[in-house]
Amino acid sequence: RRLGRRGQGPEEFVDPAVVLTGPGDSLHVYDVSMGRRSIVSPSWRVVRTAPHPAVGRYGLVLDDGALVFNSVGMQPSTVGIPFQIIDPAGRLRAVFGGDFPIRSSQDVNRLQRILGRGREGIWAADHHGYRLALWSSAGKLLREFVRTNALFRPGEEFRISAAPDTPPRITSIQEDSTGRLWITIQVPAPRPQWDAALGSPRTNARGRVYY
Repeated sequence: RRLGRRGQGPEEFVDPAVVLTGPGDSLHVYDVSMGRRSIVSPSWRVVRTAPHPAVGRYGLVLDDGALVFNSVGMQPSTVGIPFQIIDPAGRLRAVFGGDFPIRSSQDVNRLQRILGRGREGIWAADHHGYRLALWSSAGKLLREFVRTNALFRPGEEFRISAAPDTPPRITSIQEDSTGRLWITIQVPAPRPQWDAALGSPRTNARGRVYY
């Protein structure tokens, strides 16, 4: 089935970058270009729209229809704070998770997190770094797990590139009904496999390998 068409009117979209599931088998479609959230019923009808002030790619819809969004803040009150709770009407309810200073544009990359639903709250995991945190829906840190592993580089070296020396990255996190926490980690293939498929690698001025 197909939903909507290109445009800025009802049931129209310009850049529907994020689609999330919500209560009652609803879909929440975030249009990044228009800053609008459209709520779609199971019968594939847009039943409501609301402003969406956050900019990002990861989020979760809470039971009351509020949205927890992993976002790069665009206002003084949200810069450097990775999580925003936006109520069903599109108003900013709370911000949380700011645990480091923003000194440069490169530091903004450290805001990239992965969100997952938990039985007691919201799980968050760093992209590059083995740190898992459980937050309440009110933005209180409930639990945190950190593992030190040389394969995960510090947040300052955040990057995503197609090369065998790219560090592992956490791509998803989810808690099942028994309380087990499932984490998916993306690990590059060994260099010989890259060489066989893509030919000889090159090295840039910073000493990083690319193809």
